Amino acid sequence: MGNIWAPEVVVEKELAIALINKQFPELSIQSIKEIGEGFDNTIYAVNDIYVFRFPRREIAGELMETEAVLLPKIQQLLPIKIPVPVFFGQKSQDYRWSFLGYSYLEGKMPHKLTQENRTKLIGPLAAFLKALHSISIKDLKGVPVPYDKLGRLDIGKRKAGMMEKLEDLCLLDNSQVFEKARDYCQGIEHIEVPCEHVLVHGDLHLGNMLVNEGKELTAIIDWGDVHIGHSAVDLAIVYSLIPAEEREAFYAVYGKTDSVTLELARFKAVYTLVLLLAYALDKKELLLYEEAKTSLAIALSSS
Repeated sequence: MGNIWAPEVVVEKELAIALINKQFPELSIQSIKEIGEGFDNTIYAVNDIYVFRFPRREIAGELMETEAVLLPKIQQLLPIKIPVPVFFGQKSQDYRWSFLGYSYLEGKMPHKLTQENRTKLIGPLAAFLKALHSISIKDLKGVPVPYDKLGRLDIGKRKAGMMEKLEDLCLLDNSQVFEKARDYCQGIEHIEVPCEHVLVHGDLHLGNMLVNEGKELTAIIDWGDVHIGHSAVDLAIVYSLIPAEEREAFYAVYGKTDSVTLELARFKAVYTLVLLLAYALDKKELLLYEEAKTSLAIALSSS
């Protein structure tokens, strides 16, 4: 079975330069460097001022058009910075999808977080998700935000794939955390997802957060999975980031939620982290691998 992050198209640097020069000649590219890739996008820094994201898959191209309209509309409603497009690349004969350019946001992916670091992130993250999930869907009329068509919380749909990745991880890394994750996966049963329609980031994990040198939250990036769905999709971050004994502090700010949502959030956290671990191994990203492994242990800790 192929990996879900396998690209359909990769925009190499020469094509990125050609596309930007053709559509935005005013930029006058002085420097350009690839700064990352994800499941869905190839990312370049231009002149150390802008970041351009080019879709790698069809679904990412469709969601890029959502970002173009949605992110400028919601930026003022959120207490943490998000990337807001300033360049709107159009699909063309040279490249079949839209692409976006954003002002560069300072910060780095959180890593080597101490207990104190994690505690410091609780309040800002809770306030951010409370604000995001409180945005009125009615106010988004006319914005092409999709509903969840991927079954992100569908345990039956995702369990077999998660087990397969865990078996591979157990073979490559004889770690207790993977054994514990395999036991969790084997034991989890179907949970009926309650009908809830809120605006969610859709892919909230450490790799899509930026912090400053003091490990303070500065931005939430990569909105390629934004959709209208269940809050548990985003609340997965509570399990992967926050130790069990401090999760109540998050909900003291965000607001109380029910036990079904909490269990779905834990499942989403474990599922996402298993995928990140498999991706990190495939791409030989040691830092991401170690952070995801630590997060998986936290997600599996008792609530």
